[in-house]
Amino acid sequence: MKNFTTLIKESFDIYKQKITSILILLAIFVAITIIFVILFGILLGGSLLFSLLLAKGSGASADAFKTLIFSPALFLFILTYAFWSIFIGLSFLILAIRPAGTKLKEIFQEAWKKLWQYFWITILVGFFTILSFIFFIIPGLIVAIYLMFCPYILIVEGEKGMNALKRSWNLVKGNWWKVFGRLILLNIVFSIISTILGLVNNLLGTIFQFLCMPLSIIFLYLIYLELKKSKEIQIQTQT
Repeated sequence: MKNFTTLIKESFDIYKQKITSILILLAIFVAITIIFVILFGILLGGSLLFSLLLAKGSGASADAFKTLIFSPALFLFILTYAFWSIFIGLSFLILAIRPAGTKLKEIFQEAWKKLWQYFWITILVGFFTILSFIFFIIPGLIVAIYLMFCPYILIVEGEKGMNALKRSWNLVKGNWWKVFGRLILLNIVFSIISTILGLVNNLLGTIFQFLCMPLSIIFLYLIYLELKKSKEIQIQTQT
């Protein structure tokens, strides 16, 4: 597997090639998120005020809060934003994988077609990771690393559900420490830069974190390609 320096350099090269699409996608994500936050504030304030007007007695505030928390409208609102976030995450993933110059329209179309498959894989990975964390932090971390390439496998190889999980596990098998080490280094570098920028200006630190997200996705994609190539060589050697 390529060392950290080579992987980060290649990630930056791909990042620069796709910078326009990345910035547009980030701008869309931030704009929609701001709209959701504003709407959430309006929904929260309006629902609470309405509930207080209808409620009677000394426990009016508590009853109003319960009414708001268990409101179907609030649940639907949160669910909508969750699906939107998953869709954008999948779009970034596809953008990292597809060749430079691929139009965002094509990326959105592909993301929409594979959204439910991606959502199902996300649920499966989350379930097994959380289940592993029940047995303490280390087992959860181990499983998280083993299953982290499932989304890439879905897009590149077309494997779905449990097949994607098994494929990710097999790719990482024998390379866990290499993957873990490179991810730790990436997070250390990003954390140091983000902290320094945050000390200068909180907004700079926040902007840097947003810009790092697509780079991390590309970095993981390159690791996936290295693992895939390594397994293919092993199979050829055995045959």
